Amino acid sequence: MKPTIFIRTISLGLAIMLSAAIAACGGESAPTPVPVDTGALVKQAVEQALKSAASAAPAASSPGVSPEDVASLIQDAMKSIPKGVSAAEIAKIAKDAADAAAAANAPVIPKGITAKEVAQAAQEAAKAAAKPAMTAEQLQAAVANAVKSAVSEAIPKEAPFYEGKNIRLLVGYSAGGGYDTYGRAIARHIGKHIPGKPDVIVENMTGAGSTIAANYVFSEAKPDGLTLGLWNSNHLFIKALDGNPGIMFAGEKFGWIGAPSDGNPVCGVMGSIGPKTMDEMVKASKEGTRIKFGSTSEFGSSLADVPRLHNYTVGTEWDIISGYKGSSKVRLALQEKEVDAACWGWESMSVTGRAMLDAEGEDKFIPFAKLFPSEDPEISDLPLLQDLATDEVKKNLWDIWSAGYRFQRPWTTPPGTPDDRLQTLRQAFDATMADPEFLADANKAGLYLNPMKGEEIEQHVATILRLGKDDCKALQFLVLDRGSC
Repeated sequence: MKPTIFIRTISLGLAIMLSAAIAACGGESAPTPVPVDTGALVKQAVEQALKSAASAAPAASSPGVSPEDVASLIQDAMKSIPKGVSAAEIAKIAKDAADAAAAANAPVIPKGITAKEVAQAAQEAAKAAAKPAMTAEQLQAAVANAVKSAVSEAIPKEAPFYEGKNIRLLVGYSAGGGYDTYGRAIARHIGKHIPGKPDVIVENMTGAGSTIAANYVFSEAKPDGLTLGLWNSNHLFIKALDGNPGIMFAGEKFGWIGAPSDGNPVCGVMGSIGPKTMDEMVKASKEGTRIKFGSTSEFGSSLADVPRLHNYTVGTEWDIISGYKGSSKVRLALQEKEVDAACWGWESMSVTGRAMLDAEGEDKFIPFAKLFPSEDPEISDLPLLQDLATDEVKKNLWDIWSAGYRFQRPWTTPPGTPDDRLQTLRQAFDATMADPEFLADANKAGLYLNPMKGEEIEQHVATILRLGKDDCKALQFLVLDRGSC
């Protein structure tokens, strides 16, 4: 905005705000007696008030009208003020309000504002103040607040940090899988809840069960709030076991934005291999059938950990075939008969694996066990994975291991991200989880939602990382490199 236009806006806007504020402040007591007006006092008050307004705008290249000219016109205008408020009172109030509003010392009124405009503003405000029921104290408070508000609103506000910028969301798994599906669904809506409305661009950074993405966000991404990570939070558990030298991050140092749901790993088997139930799967294994479970990494995800835990606690001998770049690749391997079975979150399986769940005959994927109880009618009757464990100590290991599934697919920021930006992203994530448009899209896609706030995730992370020494030793079979515990 040009200075001349900007200052005129302040003048006219101030007149309106003064009139409205004063008119709203009527009281029941009579006006307090005030001293007689003097031209010098009016001149001083007007000069100070206009200096205050001038400080809110860029200085003009040349002076406009002088304070003396304005003071003279205002004195003439005040002769028509209705009975009840004197010009001296207005002058004193204007001076007090100006002193409170700004401390700048502009030598002259900025170019572009006319003496007539200022005189009109003062006259209209004074007329509004002349209501017999208003006391001098009420009038002073009304004018002071109006001036402060006008000057504050006139000062140009700093543009939101995210305005005109893009946010990168790095998803640790391939396109088409559960992490990618949830990440893209949220990314389509979260930007409108961030001041500045940035675009959120999803990028897939696959490898090592999303460890590559997590390591990148932790140590290489700039902590500016413009690069976010979406990776498998079960790596926190592996880190607690000190069992993977490839994990190069400290979980407690990430900024945790929020998570769309918890997780409930479910195991299923293709209709082509014979056994269809938990009992049949266990029996087939103990009779020597080598059942192959597909996985992304060898350790550190439900795809690998669930069959390995089951082998240890129940005595099955299920084989784990790892190396697939995400659950979408595992699904493809199931369809092409490279592997026989797989275990991953029902919140993903029920959406991304829907075609296989609804298929017939040998092409059908048949769930046979779950980790947590569920009211979903498709899996509510399935047995729990740990039900067949007879050793209570071993059975308890399922509860310890499952802590990481209390939240799933969390969004994170690099360590050192400014707290105000983390809070902005948290608020936007929470708002997205309640956004009717997002909820409609999620419902259409069949996404399971049970959101968790970033502050709650921080508490769960702290619990996971405090794993006891005895439990750490007992769970070493879940990691590639045995930790020191």
